[in-house]
Amino acid sequence: MSEVRLSKIELKNQQNNLEQFRKYLPVLELKKILLQSVLSQLDMELLQSESKKMDAEHRLMSISALFVKPGMKEFTDSMRVISIQRNEENIAGIELPVFSGVEFSPMVSLPGSVPVNAFSLRSIFEEVMEIACRHHVLLERRKILEKELKDVTIKVNLFDKILIPRAENNIKKIKIALDDQQLAQIANAKKAKELILKKGQR
Repeated sequence: MSEVRLSKIELKNQQNNLEQFRKYLPVLELKKILLQSVLSQLDMELLQSESKKMDAEHRLMSISALFVKPGMKEFTDSMRVISIQRNEENIAGIELPVFSGVEFSPMVSLPGSVPVNAFSLRSIFEEVMEIACRHHVLLERRKILEKELKDVTIKVNLFDKILIPRAENNIKKIKIALDDQQLAQIANAKKAKELILKKGQR
């Protein structure tokens, strides 16, 4: 770090910096609190989502024997997710994904040998995949929020523990130096006056 200049101009610069730092720090602290709150709510949502996902997967496993029934291959091969549909929302200046739905491949015609409860399999598959895709988007949201919270925390610490104390110390140092310069100038002026007086008395 370069040595601070001991001048009135630098004093003004440091005072302006300190004012800006003090103004910006509460904004960062507020953003940090908001992000922590949103993350906390999201963690609760993820726990509920994980539970739903496991329940749905168990239901799918309970009828998994249908996958190997005669004539089912073409039907099960057609059960695919084409796309996850999502929107975006802005929280504290951050764009976050929002799950809005799943597009599945169209259902194929069933040959006569396919059991009627194949439709139940398709329905449960779609339910499981929708829950899983929603969960995936929630995890994406968490990853973005975690990174943003980490960045904001670093900035809060930078302002609170480094930039503000440094500016305060620089201001104190410059003021002391300027006071010393002023005292030295006064002392020099007194000495000069005394010399002039002494010369005038000779």
